[in-house]
Amino acid sequence: MKLNHPIFKTPIAHRGLHNEFDDENSLGAFKNAVKEGYGIELDVHLMKDGNLVVVHDVNLKRVTGIDQDVTSLTKDELKNYPLLKSKTPPPLLKDVLKMVDGKVPLMIELKIENEFNEEFPKVLLELLASYPHKESVALQSFNPYAMKWLRLNQTYPYILGQLASDELP
Repeated sequence: MKLNHPIFKTPIAHRGLHNEFDDENSLGAFKNAVKEGYGIELDVHLMKDGNLVVVHDVNLKRVTGIDQDVTSLTKDELKNYPLLKSKTPPPLLKDVLKMVDGKVPLMIELKIENEFNEEFPKVLLELLASYPHKESVALQSFNPYAMKWLRLNQTYPYILGQLASDELP
């Protein structure tokens, strides 16, 4: 990766620029980041209907108060799970892309909690294929299978890998 990528030239708002009114990974937090000129790091999960939702945890309890895995929901069902502060459901990635519209760089993390499913990165790359500001997007995941799949099956230029372990070598 070239270090002149936009993601390296701007401060990054982790999960958006959230505050006492706007939840992390909410449209409000992303609007705040855009207004301040900060890049945005966000997390996406694949829902059971093939939509990509922007939320950090697979379980919605921490951000909605309701014990429910987001991966087992559809877009229509997601409307029943408002975020605690904004009272709106977690946004779909397609809506975030439309709102950001290339104004700031994006770092999109694929959140994969269980077994790797190649449908997830396929859906993400299909969505990003229609985003006219691909040069301002970087992809990352802690899942090595997702990273390998992306490297082998895509033409996307900016992929960041992250590996972590509780054990030191």
